[in-house]
Amino acid sequence: MESLIRTQRKGAYSAGSGKPAQHVPAGNAVIVDFDKKMLVAHLGSCVGVALCDRAADVGGLLHLLLPEPPHSGPPDMPYRYAATGLPLFIEALDKAGADKNRLEAWVAGGAFPGPATGQDMELNIGGRNGQAVQEILLKHKVLLRQLEAGGYFGCRMTLDPWKWGVSIDPLWSGVPGTKDPIERPEPIDVDKAIQQVRPIPQVALKIIKMLRDDRIGFDEIAGEIRKDQTIAATLLKLCNSAFLGRNWHVDSVDHALVILGEKHLLRIAFSAASEMFFSQAGGGYALSMGGLYQHALGTALVAEELAKFTGKCKPDTAYTAGLLHDIGKVVLDQAVSRRKPFFYRTIQMIGRPMIEVEYQELGLRHTDTGDMLATRWGLHENLRDVIKHHHEPEQTQHDLFLVHIINIADFIMICFKVGLEMDSMKTDKLARRLRKVGIAPSSLPHLLDKLSEAFFNAFLPQSSLPHAFPGQ
Repeated sequence: MESLIRTQRKGAYSAGSGKPAQHVPAGNAVIVDFDKKMLVAHLGSCVGVALCDRAADVGGLLHLLLPEPPHSGPPDMPYRYAATGLPLFIEALDKAGADKNRLEAWVAGGAFPGPATGQDMELNIGGRNGQAVQEILLKHKVLLRQLEAGGYFGCRMTLDPWKWGVSIDPLWSGVPGTKDPIERPEPIDVDKAIQQVRPIPQVALKIIKMLRDDRIGFDEIAGEIRKDQTIAATLLKLCNSAFLGRNWHVDSVDHALVILGEKHLLRIAFSAASEMFFSQAGGGYALSMGGLYQHALGTALVAEELAKFTGKCKPDTAYTAGLLHDIGKVVLDQAVSRRKPFFYRTIQMIGRPMIEVEYQELGLRHTDTGDMLATRWGLHENLRDVIKHHHEPEQTQHDLFLVHIINIADFIMICFKVGLEMDSMKTDKLARRLRKVGIAPSSLPHLLDKLSEAFFNAFLPQSSLPHAFPGQ
């Protein structure tokens, strides 16, 4: 199925411009030829290509996931790949009224969150993606106006169809210049910070136990969900969102039960309860509204797919662990917020791992505070291990495969779903970790190809902090 979109639907508004904007998710191309909207793509390892014909007043933005399909035969979603998507995009612009000989191009993205070793350069999907784009543009004799590809940090690419200009900016607009003084944060009282964090709802803890060993009856949990209006409302919102990738309209918990079945409903209910927990975090780690929760939910979905792909652990357990892996960030969020420009600059632009900067500036890591919360909640030891060691899975003492899977899922989210939260990780052991769970580094594109279109459409930055986009 091709994912070429004309700008016909109502969009958000670009911060500071007052102009309507539309996000372009990975695997999609959007053409602006009659209803002008700013087109925005958040790029990490993905590559964005903006093309326009100023004379014809036609242009668009393409968001590419991979350099080529990882399998033979015509792909179901050709706009995911540079090899198939970019030629189709050029052809679609021609049909929309553009002249191929007048097309101008801007290219951005293709980042990698850390240096890869020489023998594992197949992991540098972003670099190969950018190279493929340049070769195709050269073949079609398209004038390349600007190229900002590679490096170790993501960016936001915006096409302005009113003046046919393209801006390529940091993911967070609040980062200052390197000369701006930033005060060190006050020492953190960890016990006080943990006490101030609202605990995860009890129904969520019961769901965790039920997903693991089925010792709690479903009727008991369903009854608690029905009684908790906030969880029930959030559950219905998730059921009716792109999260499920279905065109359903679910209007009650009982209706959701009929459509989804007990086990899937439990997962959605757990996701809804987790959103309530993550919502108490402000603008510390997050780069967009709800970014911390969106990253956790995305990691859960990728981890579930990894568990199915490898057969190394139960998909339900992987999903649960993915949702919980960053709970410690809620405790540290306020302290990070006070020093966010420094954190952003050091992590996103210099490339230092998040946990190193946390320890340097705060004296502890989100993995430490997460372990404290997990112990306080009485979580099973395999989940506590994930929360404590997902940045260094070799240190785990319990479920080695589960912690490795969460580490890889976290890496995939950081690379391919940027604009949600501020994070980075070491990649020098990535190839070894992939092989630990039975994935050859060259097979990573096959795994990414398994992620559904709904996954990429579901996790779009809602607004850029600290600015809000009216209309979303």
